[in-house]
Amino acid sequence: DSLDKALEWCEDELLVSEGVLPLSESAPAMAVLGGSEDQRWQLLDDLLPRPDGSRRKDRDEDAPINGEAQQNSGDEADAVLTRALGELYVAHQFKQEGDTLYRAGALVNGVYFIGYGKVDVFMPSKIHEGLGPGFRGRKRITRACQGGLVGASEMILHKRHQFTAQARASSSIFFLNKAKYARMQRAHPALAARFQQAMLQSMAIGVLESNMADD
Repeated sequence: DSLDKALEWCEDELLVSEGVLPLSESAPAMAVLGGSEDQRWQLLDDLLPRPDGSRRKDRDEDAPINGEAQQNSGDEADAVLTRALGELYVAHQFKQEGDTLYRAGALVNGVYFIGYGKVDVFMPSKIHEGLGPGFRGRKRITRACQGGLVGASEMILHKRHQFTAQARASSSIFFLNKAKYARMQRAHPALAARFQQAMLQSMAIGVLESNMADD
């Protein structure tokens, strides 16, 4: 735990040295001010990959999402996450520091998208210390901040959770459960493809980080 805190301090200091606030300290103004429901779903829509794999950075931030299909053409319109679709498929929740999203060994119910804040995924001390002599305390596996996902690999591979996920700061979380994701795939396949792309990207980043750590 002390090592995790030391690493966290180093990470934050590196960000500050580059003139960037840690994401945990730079929550969107709309969240701090208790922004509207429309803005909440627009944030998730912006964080999801577009049908072409890019991010929706060029979108007009003032454009409202009012639950009605926007008059765009082709797949882009079908893939838009409106407020109505967001509320139909995705559960939004606020987590405080120390709140647990899921625990190691629990059945996988879905995947978690980070709107803002930070979430640590770690191996609990009981499991870590069970690996043998010299393994002490819990071991942090990864940290997810704004735009990140946790639980994606388990969601796709249909396994129990291998690790525990816990909020390390006040966080805005979007939860997509397995049953609603399956329903989305049938009724709104273009939108479901964006969620799938986000999960695959998250898994790819995890593999890359693991390979870099091994090197």
